[in-house]
Formats: sequence, C-alpha cells, structure tokens
Amino acid sequence: MVPTLTWASDPKVQLRFKGNWEWIDKVEKTGPHSVRIVAKEPTPYALTSLA
Repeated sequence: MVPTLTWASDPKVQLRFKGNWEWIDKVEKTGPHSVRIVAKEPTPYALTSLA
C-alpha cells in the first residue's frame, strides 16, 4: 500500500482522477500490517477516498 499511495500522490505522476490523491502529504509503514497516511491539511473526504 505504501508504494502505491506514494506513487499516486506524486506530483509528477499524471492520473485521470489525480484530485483524489492530492491531499496525501506522505505515507509511512508503521508495522507489518499498518500504515500512517499524513494529509497536507484536514480533508473531510480522505477516508472515503481510501474505502
């Protein structure tokens, strides 16, 4: 998940629905089955984008 979200949020990558991932600042692996996603600012629709 970390490489995929890092790639999708990279400003150099062109995606059709890039706006869905522009809110991500960074993605960190915190354990074998967990990640931390840091937003650039509070985003009300962040969890629905991941669902």
